Amino acid sequence: MKPFFLLLIFLPACYDSFAQQNLLDKKSKIKNRIEKYYLETNRKYSVAETEKTLTYTLADSLTLPATYVYYFNEQNRCEKEETIYSCDSCMQKGMQQSLNNKFINWEKVGTESYYAGFPYNALMEQVKVNSRFILRFTRIKRKALKTDW
Repeated sequence: MKPFFLLLIFLPACYDSFAQQNLLDKKSKIKNRIEKYYLETNRKYSVAETEKTLTYTLADSLTLPATYVYYFNEQNRCEKEETIYSCDSCMQKGMQQSLNNKFINWEKVGTESYYAGFPYNALMEQVKVNSRFILRFTRIKRKALKTDW
């Protein structure tokens, strides 16, 4: 009983501290978290916002340029986030950082996709579109889990 209780206490802290941390968060929370981080680290960025998306583009010399796109559902909660890189090795590095997270038990479900079960219920995919390399995290509804990969 005690291990289960400890798991319930520490699970939110673990979930909130990694790359896919924004899934299910509200737009205002994501916006505040990101802008606070960029201010503290003196990063140069641009932002674009619509009703259903929030997009941050980094354009400083500290990292390779990257674009972060967050997609929101009708309840204003993040259902999908994408990091768009300009090189394959950059995307591979981002994916490896997520796979190295020992709190999330990623399970390979395809050649370029991984699934994390409860409480994350998330799918991580690598997508290549023209010269863009996208690392995508999508919240998966339990009903969709019955689909074969």
